[in-house]
Amino acid sequence: LKQNSKSSLPDFIVNVIWPRYTEAMNEFQHHRALGVIMDFLSEIDGYIQEYEPYKLIKSDKEKVRAILWCLAYSLAHVSWLLEPFLPDTAGKIMEILGIEKNDGKTWGEFNVKSTAPLFPRK
Repeated sequence: LKQNSKSSLPDFIVNVIWPRYTEAMNEFQHHRALGVIMDFLSEIDGYIQEYEPYKLIKSDKEKVRAILWCLAYSLAHVSWLLEPFLPDTAGKIMEILGIEKNDGKTWGEFNVKSTAPLFPRK
């Protein structure tokens, strides 16, 4: 599921993640759908590692703003994908991002709230 670094994360979501997830769910292969979600989370992690917004914040705030928007957009989709499996967690992610559950067409702005970790370490 490796994304071409020149392609955009939103395009990757629409053209790769959703078709694979939808196919798995339609075939009742829930383990495969969960695998798509896990692969997507790995892609998101790779995106963070590639663009290093935590370093870039000092030199290019506009680029960081775009990177963080892509990450929030990706997490909004993660919440949607997780909803059949972890509805409470999916709802918490949407709440943290300041979005409503919808068809994703109005996910243009995110009002991220600070909160306790969803899965605290023990």
